[in-house]
Amino acid sequence: MATMFMDTEHLADNGVNARVVEAARTFRKGMTGSYSDQARLQEALSTSDFPALLGQALEFEVLDLFRSYTKAWEGVADTTTVSDFRPKSLRGLYGAIDYLPINEAEEYKAASLAETEHKINVETYGRLFKFTRQMKINKDWDILARIPERLAKGAAMKEDQAVFGALTGANGVNREFFKDAYAPDNKPLTAENLMAAYTTLAQRKGLDDGTADISKLVLVVPRALEMAARRILEAEYIDVTEGKVKTRETNILKGLFTLKVVDILTRLDKSATANTTWYILPAAGSANPALIKASLQGYEQPDLRVESAAGRSISGADIAPEEGSFIDDTISYRGRHEVGAATLFPFAAYASTGA
Repeated sequence: MATMFMDTEHLADNGVNARVVEAARTFRKGMTGSYSDQARLQEALSTSDFPALLGQALEFEVLDLFRSYTKAWEGVADTTTVSDFRPKSLRGLYGAIDYLPINEAEEYKAASLAETEHKINVETYGRLFKFTRQMKINKDWDILARIPERLAKGAAMKEDQAVFGALTGANGVNREFFKDAYAPDNKPLTAENLMAAYTTLAQRKGLDDGTADISKLVLVVPRALEMAARRILEAEYIDVTEGKVKTRETNILKGLFTLKVVDILTRLDKSATANTTWYILPAAGSANPALIKASLQGYEQPDLRVESAAGRSISGADIAPEEGSFIDDTISYRGRHEVGAATLFPFAAYASTGA
């Protein structure tokens, strides 16, 4: 869970430099304290080293918040890293993992690296926030204080957009992935339809002509289907119809699925069925994962920077970044994050537009 903004004890407990902790303490007091605390912050911002120290505290805040946010993709997507921006062929130890008999003095048989038909690459995303000279003079510190949260939340949201953007888009379900034998259904989310979908998945073949791995499944729904999904998965009993006979049975669906409500789905899906479309996906770590997220090696977390193009005074002295840009008197804080995603295997994946 995220801590309070500029929690100096939390900073110190995580080994942050003492001078950075003190800069954070000065900033926090200046935001919420007495007039003298505000004046002390104004004075500190005019010194040569305080802006850099405060920047380090803000960067720690961004990373701490980013780690604390629950990303919707966690639990349904495998992960990988790439060394550069070029598309990378996805290879992995997927499929059968049976141990084979080894006779005396016989060589061990190598497992094959299953190469998928897809490639993955990461792209750079970012956002710029400007803190104006007028904001500084007006002591609008709350605006500056919200920058880490905005940058951290934006990076977490971008990861979700990348992963679920491989699953759906403006026109609805990704029919390049859900095609042929795996084409999307059009059944609404009900207990009976969920049971039928599970039965369909249980009969599918996976890699190496084996049975698809459906040992751990995730029911993925937009917010509009959350209540319907919870009623189905949490009920003690469900109604089942066979032919013309309707009976009430113990809910065999309970425990078969993990529910994941994903708000980003309806931001990505602009189709008429966005609020009724539901998915079943294999959990992360499956022998036949449906989704994978990539990070750029060495840049797995968002990066925060402050612009320092403040120019120099007529006397030749350096000017602190917090005095604002030479061009427009603003201080620019930039967040950057590299991420990518792709679909993998459809064997344990199911989609229904619900209409």
